[in-house]
Amino acid sequence: MDKLTVKLPSLVSSEEFEPSGLMIRTLSVFLQCLEAKEAQSPTECLEAQGKDKSNWYKWQVKEGFIKWWTKAIEEYHTRTGLSHVHNSLYQAALAPGGATDRKLYLERFDKEYKPTTKEEHTFPGLEPPEDIRGAVERSRERAKLVASEVVKTDATEISNTDQAP
Repeated sequence: MDKLTVKLPSLVSSEEFEPSGLMIRTLSVFLQCLEAKEAQSPTECLEAQGKDKSNWYKWQVKEGFIKWWTKAIEEYHTRTGLSHVHNSLYQAALAPGGATDRKLYLERFDKEYKPTTKEEHTFPGLEPPEDIRGAVERSRERAKLVASEVVKTDATEISNTDQAP
């Protein structure tokens, strides 16, 4: 197991709260459990140290304790936890079938990577020729032809319905 590195100034005190030595030790045990992926509650961390779990409940009513505890946990997740996520993403990107993970990894870490999107294309499909007047005229002629066929079909249907059997 790698050693857990904890930034001591943020654990020792903050402007609003001065933690006790037992609070710091309990937080360290809690963070080590997180690092080892062994979920333990703070009360279980106290009991693991041979201390009474009621300390946790007494601490929660102290002003500034919850903020201090939460800040330390957030700092762990920001620094240590995030590096684990980046490493997992890296491993998934290297695995077969990790195309989505590779793209995500490149977007996050390769500053020169520029993915193409549909919005970047000026014209979907084949680019039209420079002179499109002939194509426009052919399209108009086809539209007139189709319209006249529809009219003829409708007129034929109308005349057929007028005749009684």
